[in-house]
Amino acid sequence: MEFLDNTSLAGVFDSHCIAGFEVTNEIGHHITILQCCMVPDVLYAICTLASIPNPHSDFGADPTAAGYNLVGGFLIFVSISRIAAIENCGNEAMATILGVPSSLGLFAALLHLVPGIVCLVFLPKVERTFSLPRRLMSSTAD
Repeated sequence: MEFLDNTSLAGVFDSHCIAGFEVTNEIGHHITILQCCMVPDVLYAICTLASIPNPHSDFGADPTAAGYNLVGGFLIFVSISRIAAIENCGNEAMATILGVPSSLGLFAALLHLVPGIVCLVFLPKVERTFSLPRRLMSSTAD
């Protein structure tokens, strides 16, 4: 979804709205967030596919993956809200600028949030707490 959103917005980069810096901040913010989420998603998918043959692997169902998915989904929602604040200037590219990030971005955000929530709900009790190893203190004084 992030890749489709990026390519569709790249097709309207030379429109008057973007080239005239009327909506560049909002579009740039959205594309930066999408690219920051897209690279780990590709690596995550490759690692998940590589770990499928191992029956003892729990890759993707750990607190780190749940946290990444929740943060990534939230950041995409924030970037969509900035796109929604753009006013329509009447340019023919505005349909793409306003429509594509809202639809594909919303779908990408949901694809991040749903697995994050599912991972948190079904997280084993052992992994729900984070405790640092403690050193034994010496009871003798020097």
